[in-house]
Amino acid sequence: MVFVFCEKYQNLGDNEKALKYHKKAISIYKKVLDKNHPFLAISYNNIATTYLYLGDNEKALEYNEKALKIKEKVLDKNHPDLATSYNNIASTYKNLGDNEKALEYHKKAISIREKVLDKNHPFLAISYTSL
Repeated sequence: MVFVFCEKYQNLGDNEKALKYHKKAISIYKKVLDKNHPFLAISYNNIATTYLYLGDNEKALEYNEKALKIKEKVLDKNHPDLATSYNNIASTYKNLGDNEKALEYHKKAISIREKVLDKNHPFLAISYTSL
């Protein structure tokens, strides 16, 4: 399975090879899945994370936004996975030095998490800490 190769290479610190296999997975998914399939969103997120490891925040943002577009189409507006995407985008904006955009996306994540998670959930605490 392609994902296993990606994960193993990332664990070994070889993010270039991980990226190569993530992109192979995407090319397969694009051929066999609907353009808004959740597997594509997961793969886009994985590629974004790999670009973060490689220090390419612009590319990371590009792939985080691709993942978000799919999630916004297929998930409920208060789904926790949307909050995760908003949080990922916020972190990327922070890395890019755009604190206003980072704050905007952190607030979106918190808004969802406050609605759907227990008031003592660790993800909610992480969101508060991010502010």
